[in-house]
Amino acid sequence: MEDRKLSWEQIKEHYPDEWVIIVDYEEDPVDIVAAGRILDHSKSRDEIHQRQLSLEQDAAVVYTGEPTGNVVMGLSPVRSEP
Repeated sequence: MEDRKLSWEQIKEHYPDEWVIIVDYEEDPVDIVAAGRILDHSKSRDEIHQRQLSLEQDAAVVYTGEPTGNVVMGLSPVRSEP
């Protein structure tokens, strides 16, 4: 979807309060993801989860909004089997 790598601040600005699938990402201990390319995004966690299941490459699934109740922040790497 997104050809250029965005910083975490740019990702949050472009996709506020959304679930994003990020590829070619750089990890950051403070912000979870320091930068990466957006593969897909949605307001729906279930929708992104379904898309994540079909991926055949490493990716991170992250929520860009403030964590509330049942929102868990973190990397969700998807690894294809050889």
